[in-house]
Amino acid sequence: MHLIVDARGRSLIRLLADVEMQTISVGDILCESEDGSWIAECKTAQDLANSIVDGRWHEQKHRLLQSGYPFGCL
Repeated sequence: MHLIVDARGRSLIRLLADVEMQTISVGDILCESEDGSWIAECKTAQDLANSIVDGRWHEQKHRLLQSGYPFGCL
């Protein structure tokens, strides 16, 4: 398994060991493995609530769907 963490997600980088840092176009974590790949968007409960209210979540969800990866929200 190969994890790629968005370079802008500094708090995630400190939590995870043995990850590659690079800027990814959508999501915060990209997991690539022989069994398949997936992408995750990480949000605190407050950030998720705020992004629903201000409309960011709709746009982010659309970009995640367009990525072609299965995705989740952490």
